[in-house]
Amino acid sequence: MRITPRAMLSLLAIAACTEARLPVNPLHPEKPNLSIAADPGHYVSSYPTEYFAVLGDAVYEAPNDPSPGSPGVWLGANVTPAACFNDQTRNIVDIDHDWLDDNCELEIARAFAPQWGLSTNDACPGGEPAWAAKYWPTYAFVRVIYMPAYYQDCGSDGHSGDSEFVMVDAHFNPATGHWEFLREHLTAHLGVQWPLIDRSEVVQASGAEFPLRYLGHARVAVSIDKHANYGSDSKCNNALFGPPLTDACGDDIPPMRFPVHSSRNAGSRFLDRLGCVGSIGAFVGNGTTECFYVWKKFNGWQTTGDGASEYAKYLGAAFEYYEVVAPTATDPGQFDAGPGPAPAILVRANITGPTQISTSGTYTWTASATNCNPSCTYQWRRSTDNVTWFTIGTGTSLSLFYGANSPQSLILELTAYTNPNEANATRRIIVNRISGGTTCGTRIC
Repeated sequence: MRITPRAMLSLLAIAACTEARLPVNPLHPEKPNLSIAADPGHYVSSYPTEYFAVLGDAVYEAPNDPSPGSPGVWLGANVTPAACFNDQTRNIVDIDHDWLDDNCELEIARAFAPQWGLSTNDACPGGEPAWAAKYWPTYAFVRVIYMPAYYQDCGSDGHSGDSEFVMVDAHFNPATGHWEFLREHLTAHLGVQWPLIDRSEVVQASGAEFPLRYLGHARVAVSIDKHANYGSDSKCNNALFGPPLTDACGDDIPPMRFPVHSSRNAGSRFLDRLGCVGSIGAFVGNGTTECFYVWKKFNGWQTTGDGASEYAKYLGAAFEYYEVVAPTATDPGQFDAGPGPAPAILVRANITGPTQISTSGTYTWTASATNCNPSCTYQWRRSTDNVTWFTIGTGTSLSLFYGANSPQSLILELTAYTNPNEANATRRIIVNRISGGTTCGTRIC
């Protein structure tokens, strides 16, 4: 059934009367239960008569912006490279092992969630969106992939399931403290050669449309029924494939943003956070699952149909879109699989204390270490021949009595232990007894 623009707007008006639709900060608030009954309006609740996103648009930003009026968005002092990137700090929560703090990737994904330019004439706008994010340490940017996970493509040569997607790259500007839009990767019939032609492209900031703030979130034009993504309505409406095969955009509903919810984070190729999941919307309870990192045709949670390309094809395979620097439809770009489980960084241990002793007495050596994650524990050992070793302490300091009968030379060893994923560190010093000491009954106490 095709819904007319007037009917659609009527539905939207009714919904507006029963539920507050205007965005607040955060734009897409977390909700305790993601089931459709508890969350109407955040995801599609009846197929195919509603869109999958809440209405409204606003700049998603934190308070106390240090550079008001500058391009991009301020996400707060806790969403910076120093606080988010695993190669700059070890103190992050990183469930999916992608070197990017989980809260940071959620906030960045929300900030750059595109304004979704669907049309009131789209006959099959429903879906159950998911997203994922990753960090590129070599190039210092974050990539977010927005996956609408439409139930179907209902245009010419349509099919069950529709796996088009949008990727946004964002980087941090230390001069302003803002995260800035870098480019977007828009799929439009990705990989199709006939009867449509792949019109996927990379759109730089100079060619993107920013509805509210320059280098903030961009607007994406979505073609009617086919769900191809374009940088503008004009590009969409002029994407000719040979009559009557054309894309068409426009007649948009009021602005809405792609929905970003923490429970719909697909994770990474190292840890699949969603797994294969059942429908939470139109096809709830039908026993069908869809996967994002498992190589399986995407069928829009329907029990019949041919399905669309696997999301896993783009999320986790070498030389595919999510895993390369600047892909296009014809040039996959420079391959970089991106980070995985963070490699161990070297913990550096140090001992401070005397290395020459001339007077009998109790002496203290102190342990310290850098790059602990988040803290270090210590073990002290001693040896006189570098062969036989004795454990003599575990604290941050070690005190020994040294006298005339103590060994002429003593090797002290400190090992600093931290998170099992890190490389532990060992430090040794040699303590020499020089003339002048007095006799002690016990050489080392």
